[in-house]
Amino acid sequence: MGLIWALFSVGLVSGAQLLLRGAMVALPPLTDLFTFLNHLLHLRAGTFGLAFGLLGYLLSMVCWYFALHQLPLAKAYALLSLSDIFRRRVRPAGNVLHAV
Repeated sequence: MGLIWALFSVGLVSGAQLLLRGAMVALPPLTDLFTFLNHLLHLRAGTFGLAFGLLGYLLSMVCWYFALHQLPLAKAYALLSLSDIFRRRVRPAGNVLHAV
């Protein structure tokens, strides 16, 4: 069961990183804080990506909590590299997989 929690966490964190990358491209820079907050409050592009990306990170941490109760740290830590593999397989512009 620990392996399932760990793999679920890897999937969540990979998706969260992709959502946050898309949100940061769509949202205005933080140098103009008023514009950034206005963008978030009016639910413009990037707002949901930011919210769901942060939620994905939170859920991923909960999954790691359960995984580490059932898996040795050495095995669980090795699974973290899967997140990098998943993210690198996705193009920066979208959700289409490409061959490496």
